[in-house]
Amino acid sequence: MGVVIGVEAICGRPQSVMKDVFKVALLSGMRQAEIVILWAEEVEENGDQLTFNLQQGKNPSAARRVPVHSSLVSMVRERVKGKAGQNLLFHKLASMGNASDTYGKRFKRWGEALGVADDQADTHRS
Repeated sequence: MGVVIGVEAICGRPQSVMKDVFKVALLSGMRQAEIVILWAEEVEENGDQLTFNLQQGKNPSAARRVPVHSSLVSMVRERVKGKAGQNLLFHKLASMGNASDTYGKRFKRWGEALGVADDQADTHRS
């Protein structure tokens, strides 16, 4: 039997954009950096199915298609509404500088607020 934990239980009460990025990460397996730089044109619709058609990433092999989980469809549709081309899905993060860096720092603060230590010396995480 699995345990379902809400995002709020993990992160406190995050801003909507932070919560949405976290949900995409949990349900897609995508890297945080890939999510925060998603362009509107990378969201493709084929009937009822949405797909992230990743065109950019950590290396050339990062380009791939990732199905959008059914519980994310309405949020993704709302975020892409009124956007086109290389407009960012999570544009509020971009307005604060490096989107991935901004999200990463906020995520780290959530963990610290919850007492999750990430202080292992000489450890690299990708």
